[in-house]
Amino acid sequence: MTARSQGKSARRLILWDVDGTLVSCGPAGREALESGARLAAGLAALPHLPMGGKTDPQIAGEMLLGAGVAPADLDTLVPVALAEAKRALAGWRERMGREGRVHPGVRHLLDELAGSDGVRQTLLTGNVAVNAAVKVGAFGLEGYFDLPVGAYGDDNAQRELLVPIALDRVRELRGETYQPEQVWVIGDTARDLSCARAAGVRCLLVGTGGDGFGAVRGLGADAVLANLADTSVGAGHPARVGLGRGQRIPRLEGARGRLRSPGWLTRTRSLSQTSGKSIAGFPRLTVEVVVTDERGVLLTRRAIEPCRGMWHVPGGTVRFGERLADAVEQGGPARVGHRGAWRAGCWATSSIRATTRRRLGQPGRASSSW
Repeated sequence: MTARSQGKSARRLILWDVDGTLVSCGPAGREALESGARLAAGLAALPHLPMGGKTDPQIAGEMLLGAGVAPADLDTLVPVALAEAKRALAGWRERMGREGRVHPGVRHLLDELAGSDGVRQTLLTGNVAVNAAVKVGAFGLEGYFDLPVGAYGDDNAQRELLVPIALDRVRELRGETYQPEQVWVIGDTARDLSCARAAGVRCLLVGTGGDGFGAVRGLGADAVLANLADTSVGAGHPARVGLGRGQRIPRLEGARGRLRSPGWLTRTRSLSQTSGKSIAGFPRLTVEVVVTDERGVLLTRRAIEPCRGMWHVPGGTVRFGERLADAVEQGGPARVGHRGAWRAGCWATSSIRATTRRRLGQPGRASSSW
C-alpha cells in the first residue's frame, strides 16, 4: 500500500534507512553537510569523517569539533549548519538523481510491499526530515512511504532513540500500535542494528552501504542480505519480513478453491497461503480493465516500476484467495471512481514473459471462474 492508502489494517511496520539501504546519492549529501558546517562557523576546511549510520546533527557537531570549534558553541552553530545543508541539498535534487542510484531490488520490493495489505512503510534515518524526503524524492520513491510517521535526525541526535519516536507517531497519527516482533528496521550499518536492539525490535541488514557486506554479515542481525535482490535466504528476505511471520513460505493450498489457477502456478514455486498477499518473484495473476464513456477510453499513468511514467489501462494484481470478480472491480472501476461501462481482461504473467491470457465474462461484468 502506498503512503496514501496505508490504513488501520497494518500489522507490519517497516522502518527504512535511506543512505546505503534504499539509495546512494553520490557526493551531494556529504558536500551539503560540509558546506553547511563551513558557512556556519566561517571555516576554510573540515576534517573528512565517516558518516555511516550517524545522524545529521551528530555529523555536523563532529565536523565542527574536529575543525577546532569550542564545544560550548555547538548548540548555536549546529542548527545553522543544518539549515545551510538543507538549502544546498534542496537545489541538488536532479544532481542526486544523475550521480546516485537506487540499490538492487529496492524498487521491486517497495512495489510488492506497497501493494500488500497489512504493511506500513516509513523512514527511520539519521537525515533530518526535509533532507530524507529530498533524497528519496530524487529517485521517485517518496510515494511508498508514510513520511509523517517516520523518525529523523532532527528528532534526536541519538539514533538509538528514534524507534520509540516512530512508534509514538504511528500511534498518534494512524491509531496503530505494534508489538516488537511486528517492527523491522532495515539498514546497512551496525548503528541501524543498535537502533533496533535498543527498542527491542527486529533488524534486517543489507550489504549495500559504503563498508560493504563484510561489515554487516557477522553482526548478529535477525536477517542479513548482500542486497535486496538477494532471495537466497528464504524467510529472511524482506518480502517475507513484511508479508509473512518470519517463517518459510508454505505452498498455496487454501486459496485454490476460490482462485482456480493453472497447475504450474502451484507446482513450480512455494507461495504464501495467506489470503490477500502478493509475493515478490512469483508468477503473478493480474487484471486490466478497459473503462469507457462518451469521451473515449480511460488511461492512467504508472507511478512505479515497471514501465514507470507510461500510460496504460487501470488494473492490478489478483491477491491469493481473492475472487476474480472482486479483483476486477477493485483494480479498475473502483480504483478510478468510474460508474460507467467497462470490460475486463485477465492475465497470468511471470517476471519473464506472458504465460496465459483469457477473457473474463461479458462487458460490464466479470466471472470468478478461470
